[in-house]
Amino acid sequence: MPLPNLNLPADCQHVWVAVSGGVDSIVLLHWAAQNSRALAAQDIELKAIHINHQLSAQSDAWQQYVMRVCADWGVPLIVRRVDVMVRGQGLEHAARKARYQAFEAELAAGDVLMLGHHQDDQAETFLLRLMRGAGVQGLAAMSSVRTLGHAQLWRPFLNTPKNTLLSYAATHALRWVTDESNSDPRFDRNLLRRDVLPVLHQRWPHAAHKIAQAAEHALEAQQLLNEYAAADLAQLGVRAEKFGCSLCLHQLQLLSPPRQKQVVRYWLRGLGYLAPEAKHLDELQKVLTAKNDSVPALWVADYGFSRFAGRLYLLPWALTAETSKTIEWQGEALLLSDGSRLQIAGCSAPLSVRFRVGGERARPQGRGHSQVLKKLLQEYRVPPWLRYQVPLIYRGENLIAVGDYWLEEGVSKDVVVSWCYPSMAGR
Repeated sequence: MPLPNLNLPADCQHVWVAVSGGVDSIVLLHWAAQNSRALAAQDIELKAIHINHQLSAQSDAWQQYVMRVCADWGVPLIVRRVDVMVRGQGLEHAARKARYQAFEAELAAGDVLMLGHHQDDQAETFLLRLMRGAGVQGLAAMSSVRTLGHAQLWRPFLNTPKNTLLSYAATHALRWVTDESNSDPRFDRNLLRRDVLPVLHQRWPHAAHKIAQAAEHALEAQQLLNEYAAADLAQLGVRAEKFGCSLCLHQLQLLSPPRQKQVVRYWLRGLGYLAPEAKHLDELQKVLTAKNDSVPALWVADYGFSRFAGRLYLLPWALTAETSKTIEWQGEALLLSDGSRLQIAGCSAPLSVRFRVGGERARPQGRGHSQVLKKLLQEYRVPPWLRYQVPLIYRGENLIAVGDYWLEEGVSKDVVVSWCYPSMAGR
């Protein structure tokens, strides 16, 4: 079976090859370099990128080897060294996260990054996700083309067996490096590659092909589910909020629980977040079915859910940050501990920013007397999770503004306060 033709994704302006130095990436680089004239005829530049994870004693030697190969084959190379922060997420996952962050930081719109994943890798990914109890989205495994930041990621060998790559390497007398960690059975993928897939191939010689077919079927099913989820989401009145975004709780509750879960997953993916695990989606059902006067919350990874005034809110993790007691402020743009940005115009410094501790009183412009701040925030329909986050702006000991909800009585109407949080969309 020959390697596929070089059929680039649409809107391609620059092609990058991710080169680790292993056989798959060396074959990919050689195959791309053999097509460099065809690329140049389309005014498309070929470049390579190597990520040094600094995890092996051989990491620098692998980097030097990749540099020599790229120089010999006339392919410009960029090397990026990354620090892999495990933090309880597993070494494989942490290394992958660091690698893809480095890719995304380097690539721009019009760039296509080629990776050397092949059919056997697809089979391994499917089995790994199957063992984790993944749903249709997870069992779709790796896609051949997807977005990566502003660029595109392309896996041209995804339907090509590993043996085809090895045959190509032998035909062209290619050399490569071997990562000693690839034989360590403590890593799940290595265990599958060494002990599980060979047994499957003994019984079913085309096992990897059939598993990859199953992944394609799951991908088709997920694409259909996405179409339904997009139609459902369009009916839920999604809107941006001061912190996070929200959708209509009543309309969501009209959907069946499976459709609720699907539309929430779709909503989150559209914002660039990982979908919550099944157990968290089950917990979300408690938020959806709570009493109307309650404000339950569910925090998952780097975001959370809560409900208020008939809306389900998606909230940034930054809202869990503790607020400072008092901040001296000269009036320039101020970044608060929860990630929000505070600005004021038409008011001379110095000022100070404080936060609720309880018992404060305020008097919005046009009011005949002051009232307890807690009741005013309720009247202004400030969500409960913001009532201790809202910045109270003082000049001396005089309160002049409560966030950008209102100015105090006696304060010039020329004063303009802005208090906002960066959008959660497109992160």
